[in-house]
Amino acid sequence: MKIAEYNQMMAYLLRPRQNFDNGGYAYTNPLQKNQYIMRTDAEIQAIIDDPKYADYTRKDFRNEGILTRKETERKTLKFTNIGKKKK
Repeated sequence: MKIAEYNQMMAYLLRPRQNFDNGGYAYTNPLQKNQYIMRTDAEIQAIIDDPKYADYTRKDFRNEGILTRKETERKTLKFTNIGKKKK
C-alpha cells in the first residue's frame, strides 16, 4: 500500500462521525443567516430608474453585475428599455 493511500484510508477511518439520528444534516452555522441580503422590489426599481442607467436593458444589468438574474426576472419591475439597443 502506498503512503498516500494509507493516509487517505486513515483520514477516512479517523474522521469524526456525524450524528444523523435526527434525520438530517447538522447545520453548523450558529447565526443561521444567509450570506446574501435580498433586495426589495423598491430598491431594485430605484436602481433601474437611476439616470446613469437610462439606456440599460435587463441583460445589461446582468452583464455589468449590477443585478442578478433572479432580480431581473421579477414580474413587478418595469424596465424602460426592452430588446436591442438602437444606434
